[in-house]
Amino acid sequence: MPNHIDVNLSIIGNDQDLGAFTRQAKGKRKPTGDLPEYPNGLKNYNYDLATNPASSVFEFDRLIPLPESYSQFPYSLHGYNLEVSTWGIKWGAYAHKPPKFREGCATYWFRCAWEAPRIFLEKVSRNWPDLWFVVSYGGEGPVRGRFALHKGEYLDNVASIGYAFDEDEADEEMCDAWVDAYRNAHEAYTKHILFMHILEQAELEQEAAG
Repeated sequence: MPNHIDVNLSIIGNDQDLGAFTRQAKGKRKPTGDLPEYPNGLKNYNYDLATNPASSVFEFDRLIPLPESYSQFPYSLHGYNLEVSTWGIKWGAYAHKPPKFREGCATYWFRCAWEAPRIFLEKVSRNWPDLWFVVSYGGEGPVRGRFALHKGEYLDNVASIGYAFDEDEADEEMCDAWVDAYRNAHEAYTKHILFMHILEQAELEQEAAG
């Protein structure tokens, strides 16, 4: 099993663009090319899920599509490598929660395997240049971090691996607090990035007005 990384993702922009994004993100990924039985004749108990993927509120394949060949060969031989080369991580998002909306912002919660989905979100932010993407994460490893993206460029980028103290002398509560520090402060961090966004918009409007 991988290390699970819990991700808070807030997307900032006008409500029309946010609505288009959230509708696009919802759905199913491509089925894999897995067969009912393995080459050795054993039953593939994942066959139904492989051919009929569950729908989710934040499906990576809906935003950055996997190549069509993902559905032509068994996952273990082909699909895993395509996910990593396309998104930077395997599986995409899982354990989703429905997004929370407020004016100018939509926030998702989900898990990823091993690390935050940086490469995936870099691509997404280039494809949606009118939106800002704000991430706070923490999980097993231990790891934690936060970053903000706009048009594929990092506005902020912080990542930490391992504790900033002696793990042997720390209790479980202290370790959990270290891992979740950025996630617990995600709302305030998003407001900070939103303020930067407002300032940039105001400057652009001033320039346009001459």
